[in-house]
This record gives sequence, structure tokens and C-alpha cells, in this order.
Amino acid sequence: MADIAIVWNPQLGYGDLAMAGADLLANDDLVTAALISAFTEQGWWGDDPGDPIGSKISTLISGPADGAPNRAKAYLLSCWAWMTRDGVCADVQADAQWISAGVLGCRGVFTRPDGTKASVQFDWAWAELS
Repeated sequence: MADIAIVWNPQLGYGDLAMAGADLLANDDLVTAALISAFTEQGWWGDDPGDPIGSKISTLISGPADGAPNRAKAYLLSCWAWMTRDGVCADVQADAQWISAGVLGCRGVFTRPDGTKASVQFDWAWAELS
């Protein structure tokens, strides 16, 4: 299903809407949901305390670099857990690793109940964000 695309800008470290001519660019709705879940901070004013939206991924910017890939993977799996719990996905996987000095690469793979897959990838340039 199509949804408004959120395009990740690794140089600036954020996602934004993009245009396709006079229209907003469309994308896979699962990718949009994954980006919103990963980059909405937990505890925002509209959160349901019993089922919060968002992640703690932004805390990696000010935290120690040691263990950051493991923490990023845990944060991503946590913020995407609703997808399997609500039946949107049959499986959700996350990976995070240093891809170059000061750049943490994160990836999610989402398997729908019908077996089709969607993926999202983004990089965190720590030196530019801290």
C-alpha cells in the first residue's frame, strides 16, 4: 500500500517529505511506519503510556560510542515490536554496525504476513550530530 514517503537525508541526519513533480512522493507504508516509529522520541505529548510510539534511538547521539550498535539494534527492535504484535508483520529484524569512522549504519527488514518484504536503511553520522 502506498503512503507519503519519508526520505532519509544522511548528510543532514533527518527524514523529510519529498516531491515528485507537483505531488508528494509515495512510498511503501511499512517503510513510513518504520521511520516514524524509529525517529519519534518516546514520551512525546501524544504518547499512550500503555503502548508508547517511538524509540530511544536519539539517546545514542549523546551516549558513549561503546556498545552503540547493540543498543541501536535493541532500540529498533523495541520500537518496531508493535508491528508483529498487531499482525502487520510476521517478522521484524534489525541490524546496526559501524560502517565507517563515526557513522553507525542501521537496517530493518520487515516480513509481511503474505511473505513479501520491505526494508529501511539509515546512517547516523555521530560527529555531525553530537
